[in-house]
Amino acid sequence: MFQLGQPNVILSVMPTQTQPQREPLVDFLNVLFAAVVLYLHHVSYTHYYLPYVKAWHVFLVFFSVGGFIFFSAYKLTQSKRADSFSAFWKNRFIRIIPLYWLAVFAFQFIIYNNQPSLPTVIKHLLGLQMVFPKMFDGLFQTLYFVGLLFLFYIFFSLTKRLLHRPRRFLLVAAGVYLTIFGLKMLIPERNIFFDDAVLNYFPIFVAGMMAAARPKRGSFRGLTVVTLGVMWFIFMPFFLYTISDPLSLSPQRLLLYNGLIGATLIPLYYALVECSRYVRRVPRVFMWLAPITYPIYLFHQPIWTLLSSLYPDRTFSQWISISFFGTALIVAISYLLQTGNTKLARWVWSDTPSTTIVKRKSGAGQIKKPPERFS
Repeated sequence: MFQLGQPNVILSVMPTQTQPQREPLVDFLNVLFAAVVLYLHHVSYTHYYLPYVKAWHVFLVFFSVGGFIFFSAYKLTQSKRADSFSAFWKNRFIRIIPLYWLAVFAFQFIIYNNQPSLPTVIKHLLGLQMVFPKMFDGLFQTLYFVGLLFLFYIFFSLTKRLLHRPRRFLLVAAGVYLTIFGLKMLIPERNIFFDDAVLNYFPIFVAGMMAAARPKRGSFRGLTVVTLGVMWFIFMPFFLYTISDPLSLSPQRLLLYNGLIGATLIPLYYALVECSRYVRRVPRVFMWLAPITYPIYLFHQPIWTLLSSLYPDRTFSQWISISFFGTALIVAISYLLQTGNTKLARWVWSDTPSTTIVKRKSGAGQIKKPPERFS
């Protein structure tokens, strides 16, 4: 029950479908992952006056993209585990596809100046870029992660019913992983069939599903997970840092190297899930930004490309324009796009989860909500 300003107005907010309680630390982490991506990509458009260590670039990419994928699986398992196959895909289609298709055309005309062929655009529109990465003109940068989501969502929709039997679920996940690995080993040339990123991030997605499905731990076991996860996270980067140029490794060793990074991050993500039980509040700005991280991932590069074309000289003032004004513009546009997409979802399908306001007594009132989160 909510008391809104007037003593005679009492409103009851009744969700039409049960939604999981928001976890403030998870919202904070989603914003952190998006901020890391912006930090890594801003150097393509301006000088980096902020500290930037190239040797850590690959690790930070895994940390941010892997975190987004882990907590996407975590939130999906909490909110969509009981959905039917058709209901799940109807929800995913309207949540992902409109903004993603808009981003594909933004990349085609703004970043690539309409150079990629039509078959390449169709490949991306269908979400097949990670299945056939080298077909036609290759991959659109950044948008590869949506291709990963499409593949992982297929796995989720087919296996979520097995989560109550963890051993069977893990056996199926291992079979999927080994099948893709075997197909890649049969083809000598790298990334002809299934991009390496599928194998790199698939265990992280599976771990996110398991983290949401497992029973809550006691305080002692939870503290143990946090301690081991943090210790593992501190130790492994020093080992990985000794490899200054991972891209010079052979394809097999590079796959092993990336697998080690994933092995580093999964215990850390589990530790963060445990910590989320005890974090009850974060600054409100993170709660507001968390639902718009998906369009931030999609549209930050087209927006920065337009700004850098208007202000090409890489001076300090141009860095201010790109880093601060550009970031604010990205956030504003992402908010508008996510809000519009949420309204579209409610208009297309009346059974889209929404909030019903029921007036109990005389008077009127409204509850202003942020855009619906991407989960």
